[in-house]
Amino acid sequence: MGDILLFAGTTEGRKAAEFLSLSGIKTDVLTATEYGKQVIDKSGDFINVISGRLNENEMEKLMIDNMYKLVVDATHPFAKNVTENIQTACKNTQTEYIRLLRNDLDIENLNCIYVKNHTEAVEYLKNKEGNVFLTTGSNNIEAYTAEEGLKGRIFVRVLPLAESLDKCIKSGINPKHIMCMQGPFSQEFNIACIKETNSKFIVTKQTGAAGGFYEKISAAVKSGAKAVVIKAPEEKGVCFDEFKNIIINLFNVKIKKKKTVNLVSAGMGKRELLTMEALKAVENSSLVIGSKRVLESFDLYDKKIKHSINSYEIKNIIDENADTNISVVFSGDIGFYSGAEKLASILNEENYCVNKISGISSYVYFLDKINKTYRDVLFLSMHGRDINFVDAVKTNYKTLVLLGGENDVSRICTELAENNMKSADIFIGENLSYNNEKISTGKAEDFVNYKNNRLSVIYIENPEAARRIYSFGLSDDLFERNSVPMTKSEVRAVSISKLMLSENSVVYDLGSGTGSVSIECALMAFKGKVFSVDKNENAIECLNNNISKFGISNINVIKGEAPECLKDIAAPTHCFIGGSSGKLFGIVKTVLEKNSKTRFVINAITLETVLEAKKAALSLDCKNLEIINISASRAKNIGDLSLMMGLNPVFIISFTGKGD
Repeated sequence: MGDILLFAGTTEGRKAAEFLSLSGIKTDVLTATEYGKQVIDKSGDFINVISGRLNENEMEKLMIDNMYKLVVDATHPFAKNVTENIQTACKNTQTEYIRLLRNDLDIENLNCIYVKNHTEAVEYLKNKEGNVFLTTGSNNIEAYTAEEGLKGRIFVRVLPLAESLDKCIKSGINPKHIMCMQGPFSQEFNIACIKETNSKFIVTKQTGAAGGFYEKISAAVKSGAKAVVIKAPEEKGVCFDEFKNIIINLFNVKIKKKKTVNLVSAGMGKRELLTMEALKAVENSSLVIGSKRVLESFDLYDKKIKHSINSYEIKNIIDENADTNISVVFSGDIGFYSGAEKLASILNEENYCVNKISGISSYVYFLDKINKTYRDVLFLSMHGRDINFVDAVKTNYKTLVLLGGENDVSRICTELAENNMKSADIFIGENLSYNNEKISTGKAEDFVNYKNNRLSVIYIENPEAARRIYSFGLSDDLFERNSVPMTKSEVRAVSISKLMLSENSVVYDLGSGTGSVSIECALMAFKGKVFSVDKNENAIECLNNNISKFGISNINVIKGEAPECLKDIAAPTHCFIGGSSGKLFGIVKTVLEKNSKTRFVINAITLETVLEAKKAALSLDCKNLEIINISASRAKNIGDLSLMMGLNPVFIISFTGKGD
């Protein structure tokens, strides 16, 4: 007989069971399934796990027979009926009740489609094209397979239980479309699932951080899929920290010692460059985790060793071992593009005391080697990242980049040379601190065909670097024309101001012409991306010439016609439409399907186009509709006189998608 009855079945339930066990409180843990029973840590003498679904009367009998001091409800936020039965049973037996809530995310700021239930999700998806990746389990699978237009497009990920698989197959899901596995899943794994299933939509519940919600949403964003989120019902209860305090006060608990986890910087790997603190932390640890190469720097003959670089796998290793003093060793410095950041975030719980031990980073070592200071250097990393290094070098005198591929030096130097920076000074560091250390110097043009070691660094000095100027409305004379239509400077200035860009914006420029708008947007959104679309061959040629002239590297040129050519490119945050070929409504609709919060600016010279734009904005429930007319004049010298010559008046229409 336990002091507490815990209804588990979620991450919070497992955490609660672990805390109660560590606190020495006898607890009966009730899980709905045998699988749920298996994942509860039953080590120690305080946890008794029971599996099986109980109705309200059975719950009451269990409470009466055992006279629990407290009932803790840590069931799934969507298991509404179960929670109602538990509450009723507690009321009838006069047993104290606590609802343990899941720590949630601020989902309102995420680009998702929000629905109340599975019925609304099906209603949204049934007329959409593309495969659907369903991550909501098997309980409501019939709602999706009942819709004939969806059945063949559904891919599901469910728990590895016979009943889950059986339910999917009986519902008509193609066995090839079923994944049986236990989470939580990383962002990278979710991206792989979305790409493997070629899914345009991912359906998930608002399960909070513990349910891997953020990893699903970020995977959808990075893979270009739309996330359909079933919002959790609003509940009253306590968070995990509040729950712990209640238990501590109610049972006068003395907290047991937490596991100490040291996140240790190994620097570049040479033992002589390790700090004394790093050596001491590893020496005092009974378990050491890291890659085989990194651990070679330490004397570990009397240690338990595990090789891993995956954060979730490392956490599982830590949890599964009884060791209370553990070191996880990372290459480089844990404060600079390190996996330590992710591991620290998932270890930020009640069972861990996390210590961060910095080391000598490769960039500090390298800059000392080439006799350069680092107080005014821009630090970047290409290790698994896509960065706009051309803009970085153009606007910074000193730039240092951590590399991640054998062709990174060649790629950087080729693009610098193509963008009028072939004389930039280049320093390359490879195999730093090892016997085969190599440092190369020269100009950008000297390294366009260079093949570097994968883990290297490159330092670039650009004496002609210019300070970034935040302005728009560049002179028309700066752009190549060749009889290609161009948005004039005055109209361009107002239009771009109405776009309200940020440095990370993703912009569509549709009907781009000379690319004057694309180039100004790319200069402002220097950490983002511009997709410049035009169907005219002369315009594309002119656009590419202007991109080269301005040295812009974050514009993707697409020859085609919207909306058809927008299907496979990243979702935008902003969209400028300079030409629509009579397809304005379809363009706006397609863009809003990719991101329902997109900001639009449309240029028009005819009233018909203005009316079409207004109709599209209103019928698609957009907000903040504004229509203005720009009539600009420029002075033309005639003899000693200046005569004002009027430019064609232009309508500028702006609005924003309402966002669901």
